[in-house]
Amino acid sequence: MGVTNYDTIDVTTGVTVNGTTVINSSGAVIADIQAAANSIGYTELVDFTGPGYILRGGAAGAPEEHDASTDGQILVGDGTDIVSVAVSGDVTLANTGAVTIATGAVEDSMLEGLASGEFFIGVDGTAANNTKVTMSGDGTLSNAGAFALTNIPAAAATDGNVGTGNMGGGVATTESGTPAHHRTVLSFILDLGTIAGAAAEATGALLYTLPAGACVINSAYMSVGLTNTDGAIDADTPDLGIGTTIGAGANATLDAVGGGAGENILTGQTVNNVTGTVEVKTVGDQVLVVEAAGDHTIYLNVADTWAGAESVGVIATGTVVLDWTFLN
Repeated sequence: MGVTNYDTIDVTTGVTVNGTTVINSSGAVIADIQAAANSIGYTELVDFTGPGYILRGGAAGAPEEHDASTDGQILVGDGTDIVSVAVSGDVTLANTGAVTIATGAVEDSMLEGLASGEFFIGVDGTAANNTKVTMSGDGTLSNAGAFALTNIPAAAATDGNVGTGNMGGGVATTESGTPAHHRTVLSFILDLGTIAGAAAEATGALLYTLPAGACVINSAYMSVGLTNTDGAIDADTPDLGIGTTIGAGANATLDAVGGGAGENILTGQTVNNVTGTVEVKTVGDQVLVVEAAGDHTIYLNVADTWAGAESVGVIATGTVVLDWTFLN
């Protein structure tokens, strides 16, 4: 009997159905049985074990169930089969589809390219509005991280009428003004000297040296905190001032130093402690005339009847501002 695939077969005597074939009485296969295209619906399939199962090719290609419902896992081909795996490494995947990048996983090479000296900066707190900029204005930033000022105020005078800060002692000096009228800002971490023991003692360190000639110091400002290392004088309340004579000798107050010259620019102030509390003072009524032959050195001084010794040194950290005039 001639049979075309997918035709209806009338099974008669001498014809048997064996699995998926039709065999005649001589044992010859006369037809393969195949379902017509699109003729098997979901209801004709064997039920899966549960939700989330899929059909995949198993051993030797035989179809089999695979449980693809494991929380947070995805299907990935491994070159032989498809398997369920969890996303791991630099990112994780939630069962909502949300991907999270691990902390520290983004490397320099993963960032958007930046021009030389360019960097990212926030604008309004939203990631979408972050932007790339290069430093401008009064400074520049190199691609090595080096910052350079580009708009530094010119020195107050170019004719030699500028003093000298104690740079070697830890004083940074900024000058502004005119060749005659100066504003000098002194920023420092300054070692005022050691304290021998529980006794009256004054000590100090050089801040600045005025240029040769007649000068007038018009006003002064200080914002300074004192610290120590040994701890024996933490609670002391010493006298702190500025003068043209360095603090020295067995003096408990600065008015006894050099006949008052230990505080003739800014009268000694009683600081709260020697643990860093800042003392702030401005004077504008203590004008000091420095004659050409007078003392041009300016010192930061301290004096007290100390509670104990300080072997490392009393450290002064802060800023002093001097307003002064060069006369001749």
